[in-house]
Amino acid sequence: MWSFLEIVNSINLRRFIRSHKGNQGYNPIMMMRVILFAYMNHVYSLRAIEEKCKTDIRFMYLCQDERPSFMAFQRFISNQIKGNASDIFTEIMLVICKKMKVNTRILYIDGTSMEANANKFSFVWKKTAIKTKDKTLTRIAETIGQLTKLTDISYTESYEDTQAIGGYIVSIYLWCSKNKVKFALGKGHHKPPVQKAYEELKKLNEKLKECQERIDTCGSDMKTFIPFMDGYEKRYQEYPGIVVADAGYGSYDNYMYCLEKDIEGYLKYQNYRYEKTAKFKKDIYRKENLLREENGKLICPQGREFVYKRDSENTKTDYPCITQVWECKTCNRCPLKKDCTKAKKREVHINPILDELKAHSKELLDSEAGIQLRQQRCIQAEGTFGIIKNDWQYNRIHRRGMENVENELYLICMGFNLMKYHQKKMRMILS
Repeated sequence: MWSFLEIVNSINLRRFIRSHKGNQGYNPIMMMRVILFAYMNHVYSLRAIEEKCKTDIRFMYLCQDERPSFMAFQRFISNQIKGNASDIFTEIMLVICKKMKVNTRILYIDGTSMEANANKFSFVWKKTAIKTKDKTLTRIAETIGQLTKLTDISYTESYEDTQAIGGYIVSIYLWCSKNKVKFALGKGHHKPPVQKAYEELKKLNEKLKECQERIDTCGSDMKTFIPFMDGYEKRYQEYPGIVVADAGYGSYDNYMYCLEKDIEGYLKYQNYRYEKTAKFKKDIYRKENLLREENGKLICPQGREFVYKRDSENTKTDYPCITQVWECKTCNRCPLKKDCTKAKKREVHINPILDELKAHSKELLDSEAGIQLRQQRCIQAEGTFGIIKNDWQYNRIHRRGMENVENELYLICMGFNLMKYHQKKMRMILS
């Protein structure tokens, strides 16, 4: 209790309270303290919090002889905490870091999955989302073709660019206004062909956005690194000096981002562990194990040279990415062709910049400092999720909707940090 009040009293909670007309209800500072203290003691149910306010002496002290109902807590979370949870979390973190002298230069990153509060028909299947996206793109192309014939307004951007399609929709609307094309409203009225295609394209563009969100939801941790680091800088006005993460975050974009922001990234790449196995080293046909001459040419296990073929640009990355394509033109007469490749001619794709970034990352990870940091990441980051999901029995989100889910997870994290501060403070006193 006293550890909790020590942190909460150091924060001006009143600046997070939204004023409103009419009956002010319960004291908002008291409500905020009770909710934070409940999540600190892993009490997540609003009815359980209401019961604690009647039976637990600690909650009764915080309530100041008030007895809020579970609906009062629900209204307060929806009206006051929602939208401010991120800022409250930041304030609590800054106070704890200052009191405990936390080393914020090192950041340990890991991800986890939580079961959503959804029914059995709400799961997102990636293959289904990709098929739906492909069908939607075909229909978008057909609809834009119809609009081009009707209005003579051409579309030159990618069909996957929802913003460009949105701009095209606006240009169609302006064309209709300029040419005095009347849109029929309501049912039972005949709609002109331009209006039908215009409305169809708007629906398809929204559907394309939804498909892309579902595909991103099923993605890996790689694409979450840059948004997370941008959010960290926005929250604390600086980037960490060292970032430690597992193999889910080692990618070309993430390495380039760390290089751009002057961050020392201890990021494992995909085959970091597999490279050290005997099976990997004995596989002479892998491109990593091919002999490379001083002039950069590749030599296959049969002594045949690979010839530079072309450069391939990857347009899906955030940073410019050029991959070199090398080809062995004498594979037809090679006795080891069956073991080497199933194609007519063996092609090898090499990204020299990515190879250099991986080599630098491997050097950092294999150093003594890198080994210690990797051990600490397992303890700090993975241990946190273990405590929350296993010890605190929080393995399923209770609310629905992205904003409500985000709000709930912030409350869980605030409660965890407050409890961790209390436990560390007790250890320091006992020692």
